[in-house]
Amino acid sequence: DVVAHGLTTVNVWEPISARLSPQELRQFWSPISPFPYIARLSETRKKILLITGLYDPTFWPEFTSALFAKMHREQVPFSSLRLPCGHYSLGVSPFKQIAGYRFGTFLSRALA
Repeated sequence: DVVAHGLTTVNVWEPISARLSPQELRQFWSPISPFPYIARLSETRKKILLITGLYDPTFWPEFTSALFAKMHREQVPFSSLRLPCGHYSLGVSPFKQIAGYRFGTFLSRALA
């Protein structure tokens, strides 16, 4: 779904869409998708921080919501930060400072 709908990935989907169904693509790309691995995360007791952009045209907010929902269903504890930016604007001011600060405090606590 991300490949077929993402602004920066639709160019990957278009040439193969005539030969593959979305379900086949999902199956082939499952090794790089987080969804098949979420159930295992609850066993690891790892601390997880997810930083997302509310206006991300690459990984749409509904995909992020689906990821969060699956993690809740699998009882995987995590922290999250949703910023009012897009995928690439997360790397510019002021979002990069906000994300960096949040990541720094998360890492400091996780390693304490």
